[in-house]
Amino acid sequence: MKIQDKNGKLDIVDFNELEAYKIASKIEQDGIAFYENLVNGVKDAGAKEKLKYLLSEEKKLLGF
Repeated sequence: MKIQDKNGKLDIVDFNELEAYKIASKIEQDGIAFYENLVNGVKDAGAKEKLKYLLSEEKKLLGF
């Protein structure tokens, strides 16, 4: 796998299926951490419920 800088944008090239899976899995794990932080910091009950739903969907994708 190679990461190239193209005019200020990072571009991941030349990776195989396993590396693609690892990248996707890392993105999902980061999403879980992101939503957990938001849920813990939001006071509005409606927003909190929507964020909890998004968090549960992220967890389903990884089989949590």
